[in-house]
Amino acid sequence: MESPFLSSIDQILRKQQENREKESLELLQKQWQKNGELTDKAALRHAAFCSQEFHSRVLSLHPARILVENLNNVKRAFDILTRSREAFIEIVGKFHARVMHDHMETSDFELALSVATKEVYTYSIAAVSLVQAYRHLLSGNPEIKADYDTTRVEVFGDSQIVKFFSHLRNSYNHSRILIASPHYTITHGDSKEVVSGIAFDKDAILKNDDWPQETKPFIEAKGDLQVIDLINEHYKMAKRFFDIIIFRTGIYKNVSYRDYYRILQARTVAGHLSTMGIMLQIAVPKNLNPYQYLNAYFTPEQLLNIYCLKDHTKEQVDYMISLKDTLGLCDESTRGQLYKLFQVQESEPAVVT
Repeated sequence: MESPFLSSIDQILRKQQENREKESLELLQKQWQKNGELTDKAALRHAAFCSQEFHSRVLSLHPARILVENLNNVKRAFDILTRSREAFIEIVGKFHARVMHDHMETSDFELALSVATKEVYTYSIAAVSLVQAYRHLLSGNPEIKADYDTTRVEVFGDSQIVKFFSHLRNSYNHSRILIASPHYTITHGDSKEVVSGIAFDKDAILKNDDWPQETKPFIEAKGDLQVIDLINEHYKMAKRFFDIIIFRTGIYKNVSYRDYYRILQARTVAGHLSTMGIMLQIAVPKNLNPYQYLNAYFTPEQLLNIYCLKDHTKEQVDYMISLKDTLGLCDESTRGQLYKLFQVQESEPAVVT
């Protein structure tokens, strides 16, 4: 049973922690309201060197939170689109292999088409969801609409393929509209050539009264509606748009957006610095040779760059610190202890960057 004295001490410490976090949060919010970002390293340290609960609260109150959430939703929707395309490519590959090497029965074709149909509609739904995610991004950031629209026209133009996948979802609602065509074997001596494919049933679409008339000329003009070709045509444009939209709209220049990710990076740096602190507590008293353990903290590429610099110099130690502390949050006390651990000569000047 916990003693009343210890319980009282615990309550006092908790209250002190709450007061410190309250003061820290007020400091951060003042800078956000004034500048849209944290303008000094002291404030950044408040957001990084803290409990996970407080760090999460900082991010939840950040002025760029909604923007970041909307961008994450766009990324998730695009990732689903990508995975669906990859899944359909795998389906087509297995279908071709079976046509080439197996004697497929009618039921086998039906099963293949059933699986393919499910994935086609998954792709079309993912395409619609991606459009919705972009609309949410626009609704929360109306200032980017002009650049967004310009980029959309540049990438997609009046592309009928986008409308095709939208109409597919709205007009058929998961009904079967695929055919295995063509599939046959040509033999040249000992060699065998197989042509196979899974295509949309062109006649069924053109005869469907629910399918919008505006895209039927596009369908009629297509000699063959191979699904993988249409998916690739659509995906190429969707990926191009996804890759450039954050830059064309200027989102990447948003100071609050950058600040949000700076805080996330500062949290990572805080972890590295904490590891350094633990390493110093172990290594300094035992007078260990730190050069024997660098491979545990740095990548092979980073080690090559470290070895380009002279051992036991401030230049080398400062460079190693910069690899783990990209934001310059390492305090002078920790830096000094690292100089001591790596046996840096006192007369060696620090490198000014």
